[in-house]
Amino acid sequence: MQNLPEPKALDAALSIWRYHCLDEKIPRDIPSFDLIVGLGSYDTRVAERCAELYQNAVSDKIVFTGAFGNWTKDKFDKTEAETFADVAIEHGVPEEDIIIEDKATNTGENILNVKAMYPNIKTVVFVTKPQMQRRCRATVEKQWPDIKAVVTAPNHTIVSQPVGDMDLEKVVHELVGTHWRTRAYAKLGYQTKQDADERAEEAFKALVEQGYTKHLPEDWEDVLSEDLSEDVPEELSEDLDSEELQEA
Repeated sequence: MQNLPEPKALDAALSIWRYHCLDEKIPRDIPSFDLIVGLGSYDTRVAERCAELYQNAVSDKIVFTGAFGNWTKDKFDKTEAETFADVAIEHGVPEEDIIIEDKATNTGENILNVKAMYPNIKTVVFVTKPQMQRRCRATVEKQWPDIKAVVTAPNHTIVSQPVGDMDLEKVVHELVGTHWRTRAYAKLGYQTKQDADERAEEAFKALVEQGYTKHLPEDWEDVLSEDLSEDVPEELSEDLDSEELQEA
């Protein structure tokens, strides 16, 4: 049985969800993208979306990227990338058209590791969970700015995001963490700064007050309040790579 948030908490979560779901369209002026990149997570519907794009001839190659995150190390027998590849094959994608990147443990590494594999490509469609679209976009703009990128996701609502043991209450915790990372990682120089949204900011504060903090690091308030330059100190970079801050 799912743990259900109170109606006020769900309303606040919906404000954050709407802010992070970009709904970018695949442009018609690009006949074929160089790559489809599926970002690993607990949600294998991302792999299904990648397979759909492949079947629609958006690109003839898919890279799945992801090792294990906090919410997948006990869920999958294989890495996120390998698990997603299996799903795509089940949906008709030939194995030879799938590339595995199974070292990345966060969004920045997803982008940078694929960039290192394909430094000369020009066009990429990134596929992630709906609520991760803004963070993916911000990371690409900072870490791989010289490509033409589109960010897309499976098309479903917040109430359909729960999958497996990821119930709606956990999704709300995840949204709070995602929103914090969008702000904090821009401050740290890992992502571009995103336009603020008053409703999302108020929703974030309300949910923190209600205790939806399980996907926040212990020092989350300190990171937001510090005057940090874009040159991230080495020791802080190591902290951000710790298990506590790994992506789901």
